[in-house]
Amino acid sequence: MSHQTDPALLDALDALTVTAIGCRVVVGLVGLDAGQRADLATSWAWCEPVLERRPRSECDAVAVLRGDGDAPAGADSDAHADAPTLVVADALDQLTETVTTVVTQLAIDQRRDDLLLLHAGGVADPVTGAVVAYVAPSGHGKTTASRALGRTLGYVTDETVAVGDDGLVVRYPKPLSVRGPAAPGASRPKAQVSPDAAGLRRAPDGPLTLARVVLLDRDPAATEVTVGPIGLAEAAARLFPQISYLGARARPLRRLQALLERTGGLLVVRYAEATTLEPAVRELLAVSAPAATPGGEGPGEATVGLDAHRASPGAPGPTHGGGVLVATAVDDWVADAGSVVVLHRDSLRTLSGIGVAVWHAARAGRTLDESVAAVVREHGLPGDGPEAVARARELVLAAVAELVAAGLVRQR
Repeated sequence: MSHQTDPALLDALDALTVTAIGCRVVVGLVGLDAGQRADLATSWAWCEPVLERRPRSECDAVAVLRGDGDAPAGADSDAHADAPTLVVADALDQLTETVTTVVTQLAIDQRRDDLLLLHAGGVADPVTGAVVAYVAPSGHGKTTASRALGRTLGYVTDETVAVGDDGLVVRYPKPLSVRGPAAPGASRPKAQVSPDAAGLRRAPDGPLTLARVVLLDRDPAATEVTVGPIGLAEAAARLFPQISYLGARARPLRRLQALLERTGGLLVVRYAEATTLEPAVRELLAVSAPAATPGGEGPGEATVGLDAHRASPGAPGPTHGGGVLVATAVDDWVADAGSVVVLHRDSLRTLSGIGVAVWHAARAGRTLDESVAAVVREHGLPGDGPEAVARARELVLAAVAELVAAGLVRQR
């Protein structure tokens, strides 16, 4: 059946308004009948959905369902030019999946400056409100874990755990995006399943506080659930791709470091099936949740490091033994256990070994000779005899060349 929409009505649309990560997002709906609109609202039942007529100018996005391949009249016209996002689909399941993605992204865009936005699922202790956030890339088990854990623990989200500098979590109990069976070699849109239909439990009323952050590592060969810590440098490297707009915030690495320190450091949970996770997650939640910090002043000073990467052939480097080393202004950096993590131009690097000593020497404006002396004091000479001093100098020159090639140090 082909849907037809009077262009004159495009200024007053049927719209779905939901609360996503603490902000209201309005999606105009074109081409959906009353039953389809109601079903869509039901899937968002835990996000305060409202169906009403709204002026097109008040919509954050417009979702258009085409029928029989024909777009509703006026749907793709310039009448929608002022809508920030236009979503057009031929099938209802495709449209509802895209609406979920768009709502999430619009909410993330609105909260990018005041919240740390982990690409993670989350569940809460039904009594204390302590939250475990489980981080993983798309398609690596967040929704499956949320379905398994959320039946007895409080469902927070299966997509984005948003946390303030005070440790408080902003709930986002969106529809669960569930991939159904498909023919071999084919893919199909994810069904948007309401938390009620999935049989999930609501998170408790009142404040939710982030208690632990874990990385999901699903291993079909695992015979038991294991939980183990990783250091800050590795944690930053593994979490950085899974945090929206981290580099856009002030002192991003220090904020991340403060969050991990407050929650006991990043843990890796290795498991075979999501149904086996509950005892381990409950044990993590049994540890007293850290108290929220009123006012959320954010992290203070901190320090870190960077795995030295080999400079490419012909990369610029020091051409003589003199001169002063100067550290480049970077977005942020932190130090941890003999390493330094540096964020520069949206690239995260981990310094280690003598690279850390050279980095600190450059930050202090030391000469190359002073930098060699600092490395020798910290690491000793690479061998015995007069040649050991020359070898130490060669190693420092190589480290300087790598940092210069990475754009972190220059020689003046």
